[in-house]
Amino acid sequence: MGMEGHSLVAAVKALSGNPNLKTRTNNRISSSIRFYIKNKIFLVSGTVSDEKPLTLTHTIEEKIRESPSTLFFAYTDGSTNPKAHSPNSGCGVFITDHQEKAVFSGGLVVRSDGNNFIPELAAVSCVVKAIPKNVHVTLRSDSLATIGALHNARVSGRILARISMVELL
Repeated sequence: MGMEGHSLVAAVKALSGNPNLKTRTNNRISSSIRFYIKNKIFLVSGTVSDEKPLTLTHTIEEKIRESPSTLFFAYTDGSTNPKAHSPNSGCGVFITDHQEKAVFSGGLVVRSDGNNFIPELAAVSCVVKAIPKNVHVTLRSDSLATIGALHNARVSGRILARISMVELL
């Protein structure tokens, strides 16, 4: 096909419309691709997230530090489409100060394979990790599984100190 190995997206597009792939010495992957097509396995390139988890965490921490407030409300949510064929889901974080002034709004894409617990927990984890010392955060999540996991977690002292600064609602 004359494509370089780093051109996976272009190669998949070119091959997806051709179910009659020929196996040649220089094209050993064609049998694998035929298998994928026959079994309706889709190759997709990774989606670009708004921010990677550590970047999101640092951004949240920075925005909290820039605020004169020491009392915040963090609203987290995860979203998974159970009918989608994508292995990815999204999570979001919205933080306000005690006067309900928006301090941060953002999110990211996480691999969840259809399990909504993963993006729910990812959003909460980013907030918990971002909390600076001497700051109180009331965390609001609609995920009972995530709240239960935080209440029942066996965690290190460092993480426990951060969680103790979070009021779960």
